[in-house]
Amino acid sequence: MDRDILCGVIAFAIALAYLTAAATIPETAIGDTVGAAGVPHLLGYGLAIMSALYVGQRLLVLRAGIGPTADEEGDSRGVFDHPLAAFAWAAGAVAICAVFIFFFETTGYFLSVALLIFAMCVYQGVKPDIRLAAISIGGAVVFWLIFVMLLDVHMPLGIWADLI
Repeated sequence: MDRDILCGVIAFAIALAYLTAAATIPETAIGDTVGAAGVPHLLGYGLAIMSALYVGQRLLVLRAGIGPTADEEGDSRGVFDHPLAAFAWAAGAVAICAVFIFFFETTGYFLSVALLIFAMCVYQGVKPDIRLAAISIGGAVVFWLIFVMLLDVHMPLGIWADLI
């Protein structure tokens, strides 16, 4: 069996187990619109949908005969060739996220998320250009719409709200 398909099936099984556990979260008397189980359900359904789409896409690629299978690609793991390199790479990603958390209140949600997306993409080797800036801003808009508008979660506006 193709490793990518196996990973997708495992992710789908994890999503089902997570959704089963999320279903046991009791309703709270706080009365917010999302509820205690709202975000866990959103994450579980998101993982289930993405893993199913991944398996489906991989099956289509294999059926069409496009490209090598994951088992034929060899052992090109890149940064993960050595455990120390993998640790250093992960530490860099954690450092970027720590900076995001530290400046979150000051810079506000929208700018923080846009800069986080931009920084993580550049860290992973994406060339910084106008396209990446547009993707970062678009990603921040999408997350703003999801959390602030759809889920009604109040996010900090930062010092920029006073300047406007």
